[in-house]
Amino acid sequence: MPWQVSGYQFDMDSGNGYTGQLYEGQGRSIVAGPGEMVQLFASGLRFVIGRVAEPASQFVKPLGEWNQIEIIARGNTLIHMMNGHVMSVTIDDDPARRALQGIISLQLEAGGQIWYRNVWLKHL
Repeated sequence: MPWQVSGYQFDMDSGNGYTGQLYEGQGRSIVAGPGEMVQLFASGLRFVIGRVAEPASQFVKPLGEWNQIEIIARGNTLIHMMNGHVMSVTIDDDPARRALQGIISLQLEAGGQIWYRNVWLKHL
């Protein structure tokens, strides 16, 4: 499929059960759940090394309001933030599966509507 997107993604869902997690499409699936700090190792070992928010969903604005999302990708570390709060942290120490570069895609997986505005990229 020419439009198949894979790799790391910041997830959002209307029920906020997954909002803020790191998901890897066409790969390891859920990598870091909302509120988790995770380290990934070779051979697929995943270790939760801490918690960053309890519950992460408390930082999501109500339906119809704008949320501010920040994704920090520096080396093999990914930090997902929403409205100024850390939602999940992933340290990907699996050299065979991690991605240190790739494309950026904005999408909505299942039905409904999503709007984006003021999208900025900043090289760190």
